[in-house]
Amino acid sequence: MATTPTSWWMYHGDPAHTGYVGSGSAITADAIKGNKFQTLHTLTMFGGPILSVPAVSEGFCYVGLANSRDVAGEIGGTLLKVELQSGKIVSKFTWKIALNERDTHGFCGMGSTPSVVDGRVYFVGFNAKLYCLNAADLTLRWVTDLRNRELAHNQPVQTFDPNSDPFSENPPAAGWSAPLVVGNRIYLGIGEGENPNLNSFVFCLDTESGNVVWIFCTNQYSCDHINRPNELPQKVVYGVQLPPDFTVVKGTPLTLGCSVWGCIAYDETLKRLYCPTGNGVPDGPLPTPGWSNGLLALDAATGAFKAFYQIPAESNYRDSDIDVDVGASPTLFDLGGRRVVASAARTARSTCSMPTRSRRSCGASCCRCMAKGPPTRGRSKPWTGIPIRSRRKGPIPASQTAPRTIRPMMPRTIPASTAPRRCTRRAARFSSASAATTTIRSRRASTPTRRRSCAR
Repeated sequence: MATTPTSWWMYHGDPAHTGYVGSGSAITADAIKGNKFQTLHTLTMFGGPILSVPAVSEGFCYVGLANSRDVAGEIGGTLLKVELQSGKIVSKFTWKIALNERDTHGFCGMGSTPSVVDGRVYFVGFNAKLYCLNAADLTLRWVTDLRNRELAHNQPVQTFDPNSDPFSENPPAAGWSAPLVVGNRIYLGIGEGENPNLNSFVFCLDTESGNVVWIFCTNQYSCDHINRPNELPQKVVYGVQLPPDFTVVKGTPLTLGCSVWGCIAYDETLKRLYCPTGNGVPDGPLPTPGWSNGLLALDAATGAFKAFYQIPAESNYRDSDIDVDVGASPTLFDLGGRRVVASAARTARSTCSMPTRSRRSCGASCCRCMAKGPPTRGRSKPWTGIPIRSRRKGPIPASQTAPRTIRPMMPRTIPASTAPRRCTRRAARFSSASAATTTIRSRRASTPTRRRSCAR
């Protein structure tokens, strides 16, 4: 049995997201029932809202603000280091951004759990920048931009227009995925499911330098093709001399979106990553095309595709709800002598499958063998991922194998208490000063504005 960890250094405690505190921990059911837990400090002067789970290491709590009052207009964020024993803020790291760099909800700081390891703090901001700080005093070691090209860090992807209008343009790619640190590598997802023009990616970076090691595009390029690591869409690398080992793919993928919102999980035995993917663009009923609404397995060392599992249509609690979005982080654990991975969607029941074998046809382009790679199906060449329709007969409709027409955005009236403060996009900058109503633009007029989970 595992021993008690000395810290809660990353999201859910460890790379497998077990959430296990150890056999010697004082956090037990008996202690909670016996009312042995009491409030140590009540902290109210953080200077902004908190949307994420803190990390705890060496007697300190590390937590970020979604919008920081230390920045003019709250157009920026702050990471705080709080001493647990005294409740005092001992260090701060603050950054500001341009107005058009906010995420789709109007957040400007961060909304994911930092990772604190080997004397360093790694976190990603809503501006899609990955920061590395010294844990002792929160001074900056390096920062890598993951939506603006930075060839000095071997990062060729450009998805952001610096001249975009913050009040009318589609939201830019954002960082919601808490960094996963394994050895000398960092893994996280960058994307945006509310922009019909954006690709999404999983990035692997070096912990020492912040240089990109490999990039995997989560938008499957075609039904008869499995994306390779460092194989990038032409539109995100247009007009640039690519670093070595990068290649270009022309054309439109099966679907855009497919953003990795939750923290990626890691299995030590298989050396494999499990990446939860959100909706494709546009949204649609399950099964959806490409690697949307499911769990994408990649080789941790190379970024090579290993498998994909999509949430089955029969698990959706309501067929008319097409906002499925697998935003929760997966969890790896042992079940009956087998190693399994569990994940959940916003609109579906939890799903548990074996990393070594997944028997379900997912209804979209997928592989079924999670350990040994795509099955050959009796042929000499590997399976290419042709769409399979689960529990249905007949030919696959074009709507499931090609991008569909994007629905126009419809106006919707909501109370000012939940309206954006500075932006007409879908936002979550709240103001309770007035009871008037404000019209914003939403993808659907009949459902509430979607907000991402705080626990990343």
